[in-house]
Amino acid sequence: MRLIPALVLSVAGALAQAADPAFDPATAEAVLRINDARWVEREATRLAAAMGRDPAPLRAAVAGALYHARSLEGIDTARPALVAWRSGTSPMVAVIPLRDRRRFLDDFGVMPAGEAPLVRTGDRDGTTVWSQNHAQGLREYRLLVVNDTAYLGRSLEDCRALAARPLVGGADPTVALTATMTGAFLQDGPALIDWPAAPWEVPRLLWLDTAGPLASAATAISAGTKRLSWECRPMGNDGEVRLTARIEALPETPFAQWLAAQRDHASRLSTPLQGERTAAMLWGSLVWQGQAEAYARDSTPAIRAALGPAWIPAVAEAWTTWWALWERSNEAAWALEVTDPGQRTIITALEQPRSAEHAAAWNVVAGAVTGIPGSGEGRAFQRNGRLATTAFEQVLLASDRHLVAVDVFGGQAARPVAEAVSGRLALTTTPSGQSGILMGWCDVARLARLSPHLDAEIALEPAPLTLAVTAPGLDQLEVVIAAPLRRVATVLARSSPPTQRVRTR
Repeated sequence: MRLIPALVLSVAGALAQAADPAFDPATAEAVLRINDARWVEREATRLAAAMGRDPAPLRAAVAGALYHARSLEGIDTARPALVAWRSGTSPMVAVIPLRDRRRFLDDFGVMPAGEAPLVRTGDRDGTTVWSQNHAQGLREYRLLVVNDTAYLGRSLEDCRALAARPLVGGADPTVALTATMTGAFLQDGPALIDWPAAPWEVPRLLWLDTAGPLASAATAISAGTKRLSWECRPMGNDGEVRLTARIEALPETPFAQWLAAQRDHASRLSTPLQGERTAAMLWGSLVWQGQAEAYARDSTPAIRAALGPAWIPAVAEAWTTWWALWERSNEAAWALEVTDPGQRTIITALEQPRSAEHAAAWNVVAGAVTGIPGSGEGRAFQRNGRLATTAFEQVLLASDRHLVAVDVFGGQAARPVAEAVSGRLALTTTPSGQSGILMGWCDVARLARLSPHLDAEIALEPAPLTLAVTAPGLDQLEVVIAAPLRRVATVLARSSPPTQRVRTR
């Protein structure tokens, strides 16, 4: 009779294994494919050299980000690899080629920021057993090594199924990394890659904090995303790279409805705003469907609390009007000019048929937020004062078709800049440049002039980054970023705080 409970448990276990389907990348919550780790490793070493730093920490960061290991020493970076996440218990899956099994087992277990590491707890049935103390409960994994490849799964049978089915063959050699993830994973899953932070920060550039609307936009996009995919493609032999992200929206969500209204356009504003000292630009023609007005309404308690006694009825009305008119503008463009760490100019231009009304609301909001009263009326407003310890001047100019706002930090005059831009806009009628819904450009070499650690006499080679956001089809959004990695690394090295360089072997 004692055999019956054991028999029942055995059958139940077999049924549980049979009910757990074999892993299929097409149905996974997220999949990271590492097609050319040698390129990633090589570029990490070159970036470290360009920045005058020991490459070991950056190579270790690559190992942790891509392979969940402390180093690359046990991994065969000449062969492709895969790391994925699926639904259910113990969701991570990995197929990692090895060149040193023992070293890999010593190094494996690194997890994304905010998650507990994997801990090796023993050996069983020819596999190593790993566990993780996760917020959702204890997770257990098995790792099986077959033909110099490590397979990580939920069970021995799971690992054997992974080994029997080629998951990393036929990799595109022109793409170093690819990733796909569902919208649910984008919102709740761990970061597939912990991108490193820049060695110096750009200070806040605007008198009004834009974190709120940007966070609202990011939340709406992630909640309305069905699937996100991206790829990292090397371009040429000089460290250039192109990152392409594609978003498929969930039908009938607010994000999908907003996306359906967008159309790619060339720009009439970008060329008139660009000058010799321009460090960064954004421009686009976005169609809004009440989002700006909703943000004005939802953010009213916070802005009212922040302004305190300055929140009077006239400011409350101007706050609502200001956002409503932003929503009703056509094309918009923003540019940053940098002279040195203490001097920068922000230029904002709008195609706005109600430009005088928008300028008046802008003036009231800016006066309340900065605490600096403005002067002027009709189509021109100006204010001068100090924000914290920095001299600040703002000019608003409204024409029949455009509104130009110029914010100057550091003591330069804003009026000549606003008048020059307004004049150029009046003469520009033909769109130019690449079509999209949002475009961007940044010269990191010019932006580095914001850093107090950069010698003003050093001539830096231009390091331009470009951004293109397009709507190629129904429920689709594409984002392309192109960057010269080594030029950017050189600029960052020369504009970062002095650090002690580690001697390499």
